Amino acid sequence: MAFVVQCPNCSREVKLADTAREATCLKCFSTFPVVRPGAEPAPEPPRAEPARPEPAPAPEATEAPPAPWEIPSRPARKRILPRAFTFRDVVEEAQEEEPAAPAGAWVNPWGLAALALALAGLVQASLLGVRVLSIALAAGGLVLGIVGGVLSRGQRGPADRVWLALAQTASVLLLVVVLAAPGWLNRLWGVNATVPAPDLDAQEYVDRFWPKLKLRTPAAGDWADAQKEAIRQWDVVVRVDGCGPGAGPLRGPEKYLVIQLGLMNAGHREGVTFTGFAAEPNRPVVADESGQAYRLVEQRVATPAKGEPPAFGRWEGQPLALAEHKSVAVQLVFEPSPPLAGSFKLELPASAWGRHGACRFRIKEYFDADSVERERKERERKSATPPEAK
Repeated sequence: MAFVVQCPNCSREVKLADTAREATCLKCFSTFPVVRPGAEPAPEPPRAEPARPEPAPAPEATEAPPAPWEIPSRPARKRILPRAFTFRDVVEEAQEEEPAAPAGAWVNPWGLAALALALAGLVQASLLGVRVLSIALAAGGLVLGIVGGVLSRGQRGPADRVWLALAQTASVLLLVVVLAAPGWLNRLWGVNATVPAPDLDAQEYVDRFWPKLKLRTPAAGDWADAQKEAIRQWDVVVRVDGCGPGAGPLRGPEKYLVIQLGLMNAGHREGVTFTGFAAEPNRPVVADESGQAYRLVEQRVATPAKGEPPAFGRWEGQPLALAEHKSVAVQLVFEPSPPLAGSFKLELPASAWGRHGACRFRIKEYFDADSVERERKERERKSATPPEAK
């Protein structure tokens, strides 16, 4: 059966069939569900409202920069109350600052290398004995330890510090000892120093047969015993080899006082130039105990002959160059005089061989060169080594 419904929008009546469930208004063309007369109306579905755009967020307010004359405000600081500082805090802070050393890092390579250089310098001081090499090795170990300490900064552990300190200490000690006290490491280095210049004019009384054997040091006014002692001035050795009456310049019957001398260069480097005693200020002086002096009339020099005793001939004073370990024999002829009853003194100016001062001998009696030579051979036969100086 048909029935009539009213449009909910425009209130116009619409005639529908009995089976209709929806109706369309011919006036407003709206579609709506059909509610039969006497039945409860179906709930109206909610209308979908159009989506409204969300409002844009308001921009954050930026604080205007302060003016130059305004003092910026500082945030309030939180007050920290002091507390007791214990040893545990120190340990924890050290552990936080220093990273733990990796496993197996108990040897620092820089410290090991620097210590090896220092030990090498110490060993070679005894084996090779090259001082410059020890200085270079010690300095290299010190520089290597410093470089290793700088490069490993921030990564050093306790073991690294021990290695670097040990290596640098060893290098510094070796360097100080080599430079300041080299004789501690090598006794030969101890003589590697400036040697004072020798006193070429200083005199020593030595054994007449062994010039290296010092007997005594002369005092002021002292005279050497011509039959037992010789006089040494650094590298020049002077001795009296004989004294007695002999032939004069004319080879006549008149006897003169003849004194035979031996002059030797006992040095190893420099030569000695002997200019003789004929001219001033090289003229010798001979005087007896009463003070009577005798004048030099002639000097003779020996000409060595192979297999024969040396022959003495007149010498005009031409300079003689004595090389090392070379000697020359000279005879001094003094004016005739009555026989000498006691001892007499001989004074030889050292200017004759380029030195200063005078060599003084006391001659107690006559003795010839042959007896001196026999005595020398007898002493050599009895003892191959020189006697001890008293």
